[in-house]
Amino acid sequence: DGKVTLSGLEERGIRMQNGTLNVNSSADLRIEDAGTAILLRNTFTHTFDGTISIILMSLDGIALEAAVQIDIPASAMIDIDTIQFDPIYLDDVGAIININGTLDLAEADDGIDVEDGTMNVGATANINIHDVTDNGIEVMTGTNSGTITISNTGDDGINTASGTFTNNASGTITISNVADRCIDVENSEDFNNSGTIIASECGNFVIEGGTFNNLANGLVQADGSIESSAYVAAANSILAPGQSPGCLEFDSGEDFSNSTIRIEIEGTTPCAEYDQIMLADVFTLTDATLELSGSYVP
Repeated sequence: DGKVTLSGLEERGIRMQNGTLNVNSSADLRIEDAGTAILLRNTFTHTFDGTISIILMSLDGIALEAAVQIDIPASAMIDIDTIQFDPIYLDDVGAIININGTLDLAEADDGIDVEDGTMNVGATANINIHDVTDNGIEVMTGTNSGTITISNTGDDGINTASGTFTNNASGTITISNVADRCIDVENSEDFNNSGTIIASECGNFVIEGGTFNNLANGLVQADGSIESSAYVAAANSILAPGQSPGCLEFDSGEDFSNSTIRIEIEGTTPCAEYDQIMLADVFTLTDATLELSGSYVP
């Protein structure tokens, strides 16, 4: 319940082989200059509430290396910065992290690395990942109903290494300034979007890889290129090029049947004053809806 500071440790700040670690809502836990800040190797459920600050780790921030569960309530505030490897690392198929609080993760390898296990981001969660050398999030299986912001990565914004990632209706994911792909769906896996995806300044593709299902009421608003073979537009899904306005390019044909395309027109210059979608092959618009907005009058 009080304030605890752990500093200058050669290996781990806290290691739980047995028992439960609960950080209560009034607690202030700070761990600095160690190997791994918190290492969990049991099958218990732990609650990380209050304020947790982790800085200057030579290994990971919080590591789950067994079928362990962490619950992070809405009132929690966790700041993890300057980590050699990953601020949050899951490495067991039974490991689960449920995030409902506020996380700021920076200056690391991956922001969140779910090598094995499951990540669930709740509706009250606010996760900010920035300035990482590899992926913002590398995930095996996960869901998002909250707000995730990823910027300044050395590789992908989100990389679904295996399994399925689902952005639910209340989920908003904003990705910008990444070196490679904003969303990389690897190994023929699925990324299901019923919420909002906003992507800009993707080094290569906005979306590439396996199957990205933009489901009913799911919105993709993006600048850049989308791999046509990866993008599936379901009925009543929404595609909006640009960041008021901008351009979006597909590397082949695309079927937009029964979906909605939003186009903003503010002038006569493509990409700068009006939205543009470019396709390298045949596109289908059967029963599609075009929504126009903007102040331009011919």
